[in-house]
Amino acid sequence: LIESLLSELEALEPSELGERVALAFTKHFGVAARGIDWRPDRHTPLPLLQGIAACVGGRVLSVVFRALCMDYRHLSGGLPDLLLIRARRPSSPEEGDQGHGAKWEVAPANEWLGSSLAAGVDPF
Repeated sequence: LIESLLSELEALEPSELGERVALAFTKHFGVAARGIDWRPDRHTPLPLLQGIAACVGGRVLSVVFRALCMDYRHLSGGLPDLLLIRARRPSSPEEGDQGHGAKWEVAPANEWLGSSLAAGVDPF
């Protein structure tokens, strides 16, 4: 069952991932679950979750979810601190539009790390 769901997730387009996130968010909002805090000032807003899903894509999400299924305790920490995404307007019509004129992309880790190191931040 889990493998079939992960395979299905891998094949989804960014817009389909956003729709899937919205359905799950709406269906499960407020339900007690490990690792989720539904208080208004604590939970991640739906548009941001949709952007993250569209940004990283189904293949990466399926890899992450598979790993969490195998070792949740060890791998579940760190996401809010380690994930950087940004929204930008498409510079040309060919780039496409992922909703409301914004295009989501993962901020390259090396770009962020390089800037942090240049500023004297110790990454460890």
